[in-house]
Amino acid sequence: MIKRLANRLLRWYLHPDFYPDISGDLEELYLRNRAASPVVADWKYMLQVIVLFRPSLMRTFFKNSIIKDTGMLRNYFKIGVRSLLKQKAFTFINVMGLAVGLAAFLLIQQYVKFEESYDRHFADADQLYRLTTDQVVDSVLGTRDAMSFAPSGKALVEEVPEIIDATTTYQFGGLIFRKGESFVTEERVIAVDEHFLNLFTYEVLSGNTASLLSEPNSLVLSESKARFYFESQDPVGKTIYLQDFEKDFKVAGVIADPGQNTHYKFDILMAISTIKERLDQEAWNGYNY
Repeated sequence: MIKRLANRLLRWYLHPDFYPDISGDLEELYLRNRAASPVVADWKYMLQVIVLFRPSLMRTFFKNSIIKDTGMLRNYFKIGVRSLLKQKAFTFINVMGLAVGLAAFLLIQQYVKFEESYDRHFADADQLYRLTTDQVVDSVLGTRDAMSFAPSGKALVEEVPEIIDATTTYQFGGLIFRKGESFVTEERVIAVDEHFLNLFTYEVLSGNTASLLSEPNSLVLSESKARFYFESQDPVGKTIYLQDFEKDFKVAGVIADPGQNTHYKFDILMAISTIKERLDQEAWNGYNY
């Protein structure tokens, strides 16, 4: 069966002038191999037929076949090169135009790819939603804000079965931390609850994942901020003094730096239970969360 298929393939592509000699040689080799093993002989025959599939031995499938007539291609190539060298200014303009066009295309492609990757690196990213607020007064849309009320998440989880989990965050305008004898203003500090790292799956590099952000006055640092404040030391269990709160905060863990392709950027996470009084006071009175 295999030999029959190989013969049909050979007869199909091989030039008639070469077929008698080549097929005779292959038959001799086949009979010699068959004495040792018929199955091996069949497969060797097929392999030899495939190896002979080359332009120099092929029949002409089409008139003026470009597959076989490589001389025509060489001639076209020579004429093209001579024309380019003869008209240097024209060649330069065209080549530069092509290069600039390709460079612009690649840059735009990279930019679009980066923009489309925003917040797609989280697990179940297609199931994450941000609650916003539309303030309607007398049937007229007034304020539209990308924030909501502090109790909103808890209320939705309790009342809407389709919602699996929720996290509440609060963004500070800037907090003053002490590093050694000097003070540093950190602009990207957000208070988050213990559910934050369940929804936003940042890699935890150090600390107990189960208890992160569960205690008041605790912090989770990004990897770069951990190096900034503690250099090569493990910061877990150590403290940082916050001027705004006039107390030391305990470092509970370290997570990988948030990438640039996320809309909610931060350097330090604070347990939101630290500002529980503010949450209770504002409750449904202000959408700052």
